[in-house]
Amino acid sequence: MNQDFISLINKTLPESEVKLLLDSMLEPVGTSIRINRNKIQNIHVEHSKIPHCSDGFLLKERPLFTADPALHAGGYYVQESNSMWVGELVKHLNNKNAEGSVVLDLCGAPGGKSTHISSVLRQGDLLIANEVIQSRNAILYENLCKWGNANAVVTRADAKQFGQLNEVFDIVVCDAPCSGEGMFRKDETAIREWSMQNVQLCAERQQRIVHDIWKSLKPNGYLIYSTCTFNRSENEDNVNRFCKELNAKTVPVVLEGHENLYCLEENMYRCMPHRTLGEGFFFAVIQKNGDNVENDPSDVIENQSKKDFAQYKKNQASKSGNKQKNKKEILTLPFEANDWDAFSGAEGTYALKTGAWFENNPTLLNTIPSIVHPGVAIGKIFNGDWKVEPAFDLGCGDLNLYPTLELDIEQAFKYYRREFLNVISDNKGTVGLRWNNLHLGTANSVKNGLNNLWPVGWRIRSEMQPKSIVF
Repeated sequence: MNQDFISLINKTLPESEVKLLLDSMLEPVGTSIRINRNKIQNIHVEHSKIPHCSDGFLLKERPLFTADPALHAGGYYVQESNSMWVGELVKHLNNKNAEGSVVLDLCGAPGGKSTHISSVLRQGDLLIANEVIQSRNAILYENLCKWGNANAVVTRADAKQFGQLNEVFDIVVCDAPCSGEGMFRKDETAIREWSMQNVQLCAERQQRIVHDIWKSLKPNGYLIYSTCTFNRSENEDNVNRFCKELNAKTVPVVLEGHENLYCLEENMYRCMPHRTLGEGFFFAVIQKNGDNVENDPSDVIENQSKKDFAQYKKNQASKSGNKQKNKKEILTLPFEANDWDAFSGAEGTYALKTGAWFENNPTLLNTIPSIVHPGVAIGKIFNGDWKVEPAFDLGCGDLNLYPTLELDIEQAFKYYRREFLNVISDNKGTVGLRWNNLHLGTANSVKNGLNNLWPVGWRIRSEMQPKSIVF
């Protein structure tokens, strides 16, 4: 272990905690998953319950997840257990707001926190899931599609761009890039790259990010600030700085499992490997001061009548050829659904759950910067037929829009390897594939089998025997 790191820990923690922490960092790393309750209700894996997350489980050993079709269908997500605190905090804080909240996950990739937030939002709430790095942005979108809630917009912007918005978000999640000390026992790269200089650089970058994003948070809104590191510079010192410079305050967290947390300062929480079923993690909830702040009526359309709202949608749907950057027009869906709308995006037409957030601010998607995916891609019209994207099938629920076909586990696995399936269906054209009551995606049924529509970039590339892990 790096001697500078050990010296830093000795300066940070009381003597009674130091040895316990350092010893725990030599122990084996656990593996945890979070179940998608919209898709899986009962599981058979041997596990320990994660105290702070009702959908989280710590496995006795790490299985070969890639071999399980349920993973690729969004039945569960492999997520570090202590990072599950963020989604639970969003759920707790958001319940204080009226329906129609807009939540920003600023550093969303690869998608653990974003999929969790997507699960805890209410009907009519919206998630903006952001990732500025292009390759990681694609992974974020993939995981949100598989998760299947269709209540998220994926963006690729930096904090400064969001900071140009005025009081848009009810909650901002900032899982800040950090020096990664909490990941030392599971990531050798984090150990090699650690230095006191890097700690300082990370702390300064975190300060810039929070200051840049602050204007976009509504008065009385919440910033959930988190890192996966142990030092004070990136944790307590930064939170104190934010509260002082931004005239904010921290709020206490009293949720199930909070008794396992450790505090050096009030309302600032550390997840320590020797105290919790997970890796090192830090978080604090910072509330923006709501005093003497007035909303700019030009920024938010509020209390719009149903008549005006309906006319707005009609006007937007009739527009065509608008080349304004980031312009998101409402399109016509190829099916009937009251709580969905269609928008144009990078891959054609997207479906997105709307509701209260949209009624409160129907122009919101025209102000959000650098939208890549406004929902999930639904498909294309080809030779007069609607060819449905697998991303849409993963989240459409039971709309009964096209025929379905049951597969066995070997066929399901071949589907995720993007192979041609020698499965004959009486129905031709789009079919939805099913296994164990899971939506797997779509295929195009032809005379001699199923042409595979699973995205090339999502395919399984290795040879292995399929195995059901959670069922």
